[in-house]
Amino acid sequence: MIVWNKNGYAGSDYIHFTTKGVNIMGDYLSDALLKMYELYQLRHKLTAEQFDRLWGEVRHNNKVAKEGATSPTSPQEGDAML
Repeated sequence: MIVWNKNGYAGSDYIHFTTKGVNIMGDYLSDALLKMYELYQLRHKLTAEQFDRLWGEVRHNNKVAKEGATSPTSPQEGDAML
């Protein structure tokens, strides 16, 4: 939160977001909800075996991506529409 504050995304209390921070976090939240809804819809179109195989691949790919990534400290330019 300290880095977010330094970049203008969090308030001086280190608890609340600024308008820019709220917009970014709102975009992150809505993107996550939409992705989970799409996953829910997909789950009902596939057999259990097909879904389990696909979900296993997704989890593996996310793990590999996280291992190679640096720790996120602040939003990247273009991450969210402000």
